[in-house]
Amino acid sequence: MSKKAYGRLPLEARVDEDGFAVSSATIITNQRLTCVAVKIAGGQVQVRDTKDPHKTTLTFSSEEWQSFVTGVKNDEFNS
Repeated sequence: MSKKAYGRLPLEARVDEDGFAVSSATIITNQRLTCVAVKIAGGQVQVRDTKDPHKTTLTFSSEEWQSFVTGVKNDEFNS
């Protein structure tokens, strides 16, 4: 995936019933649409797949999330 695929999320995102910002932006990976919802609260970042009916949530510290974002920007996850 090229860096361009990460793009910017739209300025307007809706917020779901649990307080997660859900963007209409998607990334196509291996012919699959991928969309995540993100919630930032209490120094933690919570992320979940919008298609998961069980709303499984991954929680990261601010430092962990910043490391991930830096890795994406530096193209560290492409093989």
